[in-house]
Amino acid sequence: MPLIEATERELTRRLLTGLAGLPGVEIFGLHDPADPRFKSRGPIVAFSLQHIPYNLVGQELAELGGVGVRCGCFCAHLLVKKLMHVHPLRSYAADPAVLLAPKFITPLLPGLVRLSLGLENEPADIESCLQTLQRIASTPRSWFERFLSSFHNGTPFLPHTPSVLSCRTLPLPPLAGICIDGVKVQPTQ
Repeated sequence: MPLIEATERELTRRLLTGLAGLPGVEIFGLHDPADPRFKSRGPIVAFSLQHIPYNLVGQELAELGGVGVRCGCFCAHLLVKKLMHVHPLRSYAADPAVLLAPKFITPLLPGLVRLSLGLENEPADIESCLQTLQRIASTPRSWFERFLSSFHNGTPFLPHTPSVLSCRTLPLPPLAGICIDGVKVQPTQ
């Protein structure tokens, strides 16, 4: 167990150090490897990228670098909203809006990007991820995407790229009503 912890801690240190060197990255939680509490930190890193909606960062990490991340509030809505300093009135206003127009409003809710490291990761994975994030950060963005991200919002207008479209038509076993990222998938005949 100590070997696993040491390996994850080193990978986390590399990731945090690399993220700190990227322009526009805001890391949430303990992010200083020199902090004495760092040795009790887990290998999960939540961050945002200035001027880019979190769900767009997640899609581009997957498509450009093959990096799987979670985007949103990670089943910890209260904590994530507190970390992002989301005003309670904004949260209260979002609840009825989600009921009225879920496909449009849900992606607009505030959120972050979360990277989780584990035994299967290597230092080369960290470098690849950081290079992909650098590429994403240096891509020019529309005024609308910059506006949405200034409030830690996602975008309801994710591009329909070839890889997203092919994921939506995956042949599935006969299980009706499966939802993948809000898209209802029908099994093929």
